[in-house]
Amino acid sequence: MIEKINKDWKFEEPQHCSSDQNGVCWIDPAMQQHVGINLHAKKQWASDILKGTASLKEPPNITGIDLVHDGCSVIHPQGCAGRHTMASMALLQPQPTNNLTTVLAASKIPLLPTCMDYQKHPCHDCSASPATSLVTLSPAKPATTIDEDAKDLLSCIQKFQICKGHDLRGAFEVLKTVGLTVELIPDVAVAHMLAVMSAEVESGVVEGVVMAFQKYCREVVAKREWAKRSSCCY
Repeated sequence: MIEKINKDWKFEEPQHCSSDQNGVCWIDPAMQQHVGINLHAKKQWASDILKGTASLKEPPNITGIDLVHDGCSVIHPQGCAGRHTMASMALLQPQPTNNLTTVLAASKIPLLPTCMDYQKHPCHDCSASPATSLVTLSPAKPATTIDEDAKDLLSCIQKFQICKGHDLRGAFEVLKTVGLTVELIPDVAVAHMLAVMSAEVESGVVEGVVMAFQKYCREVVAKREWAKRSSCCY
């Protein structure tokens, strides 16, 4: 899962990220803000994705995005708006809930930046003007990649229906919304898959069907990996 995060959010201009993030940045598409993601944050993010409470499209409001040790923040977002204050993070932190709709909605809330510390922590070379800095920012991750993942997921659901006779098309939208792909589904806990899918499929989903779908996705991924390795040998 961490490899998937590294692949999808590898920053092409690592000089704009602090050295300890190894060039892995989440880019806020609304504010064009670069948020460095360290290993601790990636582990927490990956864990939340596997639990079904977070999306690969953007990190949740977790410690590690503005990680605090002894009252001192050790990660500073690399965008021009400066780091998040603890007050703003407290307002954005989702409250515990068992409601699936609320959990999904909370995972979509963007991190709102502030401008309080821009002078102390500039994100670019001091010689660059604000206009120049905005021009040099890399664009947010193109939607075409996400669309390809969604198409792949829909194709897998349709083929699963043909091969196994179980219609899970009703769960496609919610699976896409939380960022679950064919590669990620086999690693998600069965209980969380049930919670996500049951409310969306008219006939309901039982544990055995979820496990069968995860096995099917795992087989699809294994075949692709085998095909890649085979092509490299020639």
